[in-house]
Amino acid sequence: MALLTSDRQIQIDSAIEDIKLRSGMSYPENGLLDIVKAFNITTLEMDFSKFPTVKGVVQYKNKQGDPDPKIFINKDLPPEGKTFTLAHELGHYFLHPNEDKLRIDHFDYSQQTKESLEESEANYFAASLLVPKEKLLKTLSLTNDLGVVASYFGVSKPVIETRIQWIKKNNH
Repeated sequence: MALLTSDRQIQIDSAIEDIKLRSGMSYPENGLLDIVKAFNITTLEMDFSKFPTVKGVVQYKNKQGDPDPKIFINKDLPPEGKTFTLAHELGHYFLHPNEDKLRIDHFDYSQQTKESLEESEANYFAASLLVPKEKLLKTLSLTNDLGVVASYFGVSKPVIETRIQWIKKNNH
């Protein structure tokens, strides 16, 4: 995965704040599906068994002229995986808009490419949206059990660990 600059992380944090202001909602007080629906984005679970590496897809605009974007989530993911993937695809929707594009994330992002950078940005977006810094720090002041913290935010323990690393590294 590509590394994000501190400036880019600040820009992504600002985009998340804008989403909160525009929707009047924030996670985890509001469900992620409610936040997504506030932007007229339809979410569907799909069978991707023929494409096992695909976790999610963003359809920015339907080719038949349907203006409402859609996010498709692999129905076989565990609940925490579905939550993170939905937030990740929402990150692509807001950070990497392309009206006529269908974005399918199943590429090898081990190289330093534009796609790798966009994946890192979407991952940072998802973790920051789902695990807001202030709420994470408050929760960590009550317990140091990362499994409990992950359960509270509805994400996996690695998401919490990564979020803590980003906060410590960048102090934001």
